[in-house]
Amino acid sequence: MRKWWLTLFFLLFMVIVAGCDAMQQPRPYVPKADMQSEAALVMQGKLMETREVIREAAIGVEAVVFRSGFLRAPLTQTGSGYVFYEDENYYYALTNHHVVDRGSHPRAEYTVTLFYRDGANPSVSAELLFKDDAYDLAVLRFAKGTHTIPVRDISTRLNAPLKAGEMLLAVGNPSGINMIVTFGEFLSITTIESVAFPVIFHSVMIFSGHSGGALTDLDGNLVGINAWGNSTDNSSGLAVPLAKIMEFLENHDFIVNYFETTHTDENEMSLHPD
Repeated sequence: MRKWWLTLFFLLFMVIVAGCDAMQQPRPYVPKADMQSEAALVMQGKLMETREVIREAAIGVEAVVFRSGFLRAPLTQTGSGYVFYEDENYYYALTNHHVVDRGSHPRAEYTVTLFYRDGANPSVSAELLFKDDAYDLAVLRFAKGTHTIPVRDISTRLNAPLKAGEMLLAVGNPSGINMIVTFGEFLSITTIESVAFPVIFHSVMIFSGHSGGALTDLDGNLVGINAWGNSTDNSSGLAVPLAKIMEFLENHDFIVNYFETTHTDENEMSLHPD
C-alpha cells in the first residue's frame, strides 16, 4: 500500500514539474531582420495606399499663352495642380502662379487634365480665377460635367505643425510623365531669396513639372504646394506652407465652409522635433 502511494506521489510531482516547464518555455525567437522586414512591408502598404489617395485629386495644368507680336507662336507652359474644393457646378484647383502667368502677353487659355485609374485622361477647359506672384499661387476652376473627383478637407494639418523627419509625399507630372509620386522627409522651415515668407524645405525628389502639385503627409493631408526645386540636384524641394495657402485664399475672399477664418501663426510653422 505504501509503495502504491509513493508511486502516485511521484507521478503527480512529475506532472506538476512538466506543467511548470511548459509555462516557462520562452517565446519563439523572431530574428530582428524579420521584424524589420515586417515593418517595411507595413510602411510600403501605407505608402501605396496614400499614393492612390493623393493621385485622385491631382491634375495636370497647361497654359497656352498667346504672345504679342506678328506671327509669334503661342507659348505653352505646363505644371501640376491639386483639386481642393467643389461646389454644385465646378471644381477648384490650386497651382503655382508661374505655371499660369501670361506676363505682359494679351491672353492665355487654360486646360486641366484629369487622371483616372482606368487610364482615361480627359482634358477640360479651365478658367483662371485669381493669382498672386507674392505667394506663387493661383486658383483655377473647371466645370464638373460628368467628372468625379474626391475632394479632401485641406485644413486638417493647419494647426498640426510638421515634425523633424516626418515623411512627406509629392505628386506631379514631371517631363510629361503623369501622376508621379515621390517621397522623402520634412527637413526644416527655411527662407529663400525672393520669397517674403518661410517655406517648407524637404527631401522629396522634385522635377520640372511638379510645380503646383500637392505636398502631403503620410495620411494624404495637404501640407503645402510644391513651387521650387533645387537648382543643383532633384533630391530636395521647397513648398508653400499650408498656412500661406490659406492666407492667399482669404486675401482673395475665397473662404469655403470647412475653412477656419483664422490660420496658424507663422511662428507655429517652425521646426518641431520629436
